[in-house]
Amino acid sequence: MNKSALFLALTLSIATALPARATGDIDCKAVDGSDAELTLNIGTLPVLNILAATIVVNDTVWSTNPGKGEIEIIVGQAAEDGNLLIADFTDTNVLGIVASLRLLQADARDDFVRAGTLEITGTSAHGMLCVGP
Repeated sequence: MNKSALFLALTLSIATALPARATGDIDCKAVDGSDAELTLNIGTLPVLNILAATIVVNDTVWSTNPGKGEIEIIVGQAAEDGNLLIADFTDTNVLGIVASLRLLQADARDDFVRAGTLEITGTSAHGMLCVGP
């Protein structure tokens, strides 16, 4: 077997042995009468892995993958322990926290719910109810 064929065979065997990377969305909407929304795209790993986030409050949109007119943010820190999910989003220079998310979760049998707060630093705070993994 030549080197190219051996390399290809090794690459394919390693790639097929790796676990599939699955993702899911957590979608949150404000329960306080405002139009605040948050979407987290998370990876299904043993630790919290926020792949993307979008926050909408009034006419302002913050995103880790911004489009035209959206403000870019990054995940400053995030953690989850099975009962609590916390995440802080910062500006791209990590000069300050733009938004803080705190979600409690409860599950019993087939029922699962997340609820908590989204704070836009110095601007507003919102009670949130979420669905998703």
